[in-house]
Formats: sequence, C-alpha cells, structure tokens
Amino acid sequence: MTGASYIPVIWLLAVLSIFVTILLDLFKKRQVEKDDLIQATIEDRTQAFSQRAVLIGIVLAFLVRANIFEILKNPETPALFLGWRNAEFSWWGLEQILGCAVTGCLLAFLSRFWNEFFKILSGLKYLIRSKSGVGSLR
Repeated sequence: MTGASYIPVIWLLAVLSIFVTILLDLFKKRQVEKDDLIQATIEDRTQAFSQRAVLIGIVLAFLVRANIFEILKNPETPALFLGWRNAEFSWWGLEQILGCAVTGCLLAFLSRFWNEFFKILSGLKYLIRSKSGVGSLR
C-alpha cells in the first residue's frame, strides 16, 4: 500500500478531530466562567483541557465506532467501518473497546493541533483588522 491510500483515513481523522475541537470550545466557554471564580492556574486549565479532550475524543469514537484497527485494515474506504451495525464482537468486544479508545486518544491529540491552528487564524484576523483600522472583516 502506498501513502496515498491512507488519505481517506487522514480525512476521516481530521473531520472527527475538528468535531472534538468544536465540542471542546463549547465546554471551554462554560469552564472559563467557573475558572475565573476559583482563580485556576494556567497549568490547571491546560490539564483540564487535555483531560476533557481525551474524554470527548473517546466518547465520540465510541458513538461512531471509529475503531482505528478496523479502519487501517482497509484504508481506502474507512467510512465503511463506522457505526455499530456491522460490528463483530470477539474477545467480548475487547478489540472494539481498545480500538475506539485508541482512536479517541488520537482525536484528542489532533484536536490540540486544530485548537492552535484556529487560534493562529483568529490572531491573524485580529492583526489584519487592527492594521487596516476596519471594525470587522465581513
């Protein structure tokens, strides 16, 4: 198999990790108000963000049954392995549980990348807006 055959897997993981990033952003807005009340440190916020990312990633992976082991068996069509309708349970579902958990951790890791990427885009938008003196970029 060539590297090009894994492009659909990369797209699938990118879409799922962006979804995790969006969910994290929704929870982060609620958490900031709570953190301001208790004066949480930056390390505490970073650790809480990472834990929340892993939890949301694993829950999302279980909901859509994104088992990385099954997805990598046939990387050209990874979407065929999503969903619980055709799941085969061997070893009491241990492979399904482990595969979804690994995928969830991978999604959490990738969501940090998207979070930083969107921060950079937001910073560029602010920089362009301040340089041009325009109130908004609409």
